[in-house]
Amino acid sequence: MESRGSGAMRSFVGRVERDRDGVLWAILYAAPAERKQFPLSREVVRSLRQGRRRVTDMVLAEADAAAELVGASR
Repeated sequence: MESRGSGAMRSFVGRVERDRDGVLWAILYAAPAERKQFPLSREVVRSLRQGRRRVTDMVLAEADAAAELVGASR
């Protein structure tokens, strides 16, 4: 998911990951142009299905927030 903010393109990537202890996490990353990914937020989820849904919500919410900032600056 990409959104424009202050003239720059922002990319958001969401994934469901399992840590070494077996805990599932829904993680939202910001991916700048150099392709190094930085986590914006993460939440524990109970299942892969719930994780996928949560990741979708996180990406859409972040894109909406970025779009509101662009609209407010115009």
